[in-house]
This record gives sequence, structure tokens and C-alpha cells, in this order.
Amino acid sequence: MLERLDELPGIGTELARLAGRRIDELATAFSLDEFVRGVVVHGDAHFANVLWHEGAVVALLDFEWARLGPSDLELEAACREDPFIEAHGHARSLSAAEVPLLRLMRAGYPELFERTNLTERLWLYELSHHIRRLCAIGVTVASDEQRGRLERLVAIPRVQFG
Repeated sequence: MLERLDELPGIGTELARLAGRRIDELATAFSLDEFVRGVVVHGDAHFANVLWHEGAVVALLDFEWARLGPSDLELEAACREDPFIEAHGHARSLSAAEVPLLRLMRAGYPELFERTNLTERLWLYELSHHIRRLCAIGVTVASDEQRGRLERLVAIPRVQFG
């Protein structure tokens, strides 16, 4: 995908090269075995894919991204379009303790937050997801917004854990 990214108008060779270097640095935070011997992850777990009734979850929707992987992979989808992170995470990394959704998730699922290198892991997941979206069929040029998001994701993590 990095070759496709390099060729995508609006991105440029230098940003694609920096993204590749950042991915290589972050990849040391996990082993590929975690994706082979992992758990089933939904892959797109966010509030829009949950049906609620009287305060209780009654159904999960949208399983096309379900796969084996490390359990903390679920954090990427939860953070991806979180309104708080989107509103406050452009100029600096946010502490996970600042993010209301992550505070709720930590209270209900503390084991998701017990991994070492969680900042680097989520950073890699988010960067990879954004690159995958940029390289999707039908994307012919990166918008200024997409390029800016990639530049920020290459430079700093959106959320810091620990």
C-alpha cells in the first residue's frame, strides 16, 4: 500500500516515505503472531454499530471487518471518529484519561488497557487504517484534509496511554 500511497496525487514521495518509516518503528510494538493466534475482533466497534434498548446493548451490527487479531485492535475503531478526539486531538496527543469514551471503556474492560506499548500499538493501527482508506479503490487524489490527517498521524499519536 505504501507504493500506492507514494503515487497518490496530493500525498507526495516524502510523506509516503515518512509514513513507511513510522510504520517500521511502530511495528516493533507487537508480533504478527498476535494476528494469527488472536481473538475475534469486530474491527468496526463504535457506537453507530450498537443497538441499545433501555440502557442495555441488545445487538452489534456491521461485522464485515471481523477477524482474528489482538483485542486492543478494537480501540482503533472506537477512537477513529470519536467526537472528543476529533475536536481536541489535532494539535497535540490527548491523554487517554481525557477522553470520555476511553474512560468508560477502561472501567468496563480494563484488560484492553493492560498492554505494554499501547500508545504505539493504537498509533500503528490508526496510521494503517488511514493509509488503507487513502489507497482504496476510487480514491484518485488525496484532499488537503486527508493529507493533513496523515501528516499528523505520522508525527504524533492521537492518544497517549500509560
